[in-house]
Amino acid sequence: MNIEPTIPVAVVNQSRKSDGEALQLVQALQTQVTRDLQPAWGAAAQIHFLGSKAEFPPHYWRLTLLDQRPQGEPRGEFGHHTLQKIDGQWLPVGYIYTAPAAAAWTRTASHELVEMLCNPYLCAASYQHKRHEALQLYSLEACDPCQTGAYTIDGVEVSNFVYPAFYSEHRPKPLDHMGHLEKPYFPQLGGIVSVYDSAQSAWVGRTPDPADPGRLMSLPGPEGDPFQNNGLTMFRTVGSEILPGPPQSSP
Repeated sequence: MNIEPTIPVAVVNQSRKSDGEALQLVQALQTQVTRDLQPAWGAAAQIHFLGSKAEFPPHYWRLTLLDQRPQGEPRGEFGHHTLQKIDGQWLPVGYIYTAPAAAAWTRTASHELVEMLCNPYLCAASYQHKRHEALQLYSLEACDPCQTGAYTIDGVEVSNFVYPAFYSEHRPKPLDHMGHLEKPYFPQLGGIVSVYDSAQSAWVGRTPDPADPGRLMSLPGPEGDPFQNNGLTMFRTVGSEILPGPPQSSP
């Protein structure tokens, strides 16, 4: 992978979590990005903790800790990442909801940050083309296929993530950081891949069937749409990636 410039990411704590807890999260995220993610994906970031009331510096990517999902926000029960136009520039931003009872909020923060760094503009996809089979397009999501996996850094739980090899038939294992995945393009139980179905002209989420984990079952509508129904248009091909027009958000 090509090494990209170091991305400045600002974390602001607007939740009831203490700043001490948020700072511990930031330190774990920095270790994960530098030690684990960058060697695999070439994505470099410097993560800055700004406390609870600081303003975001211009051009910084943003990760905000909130208690709850804002009213009327349909995306992500525990968090999501998207693009926002700020001072005339589109910037990746993420929101983490810390208060829901089931929220593993540090893992969610890791999930969103890793996916922001690997596919910041929500426009990269990998194609799979097997002989005598239709072309398959997969949204390049770094954590969704193995989202049930987690490990700890200095006592902080962070998300497992796939390696680029997951989106290729020709690269050797491992396919993910924890070594859980067995086959390219095939998520673990509880994980999801988002596949563009040309017959339906729609994105479809696929996940292993709990009753038959060797078979993928489809998920309804928005759960499989990484671009929130923005449509797949304005293709331009770059190697094995297909880049559509500007998307909206991703869980």
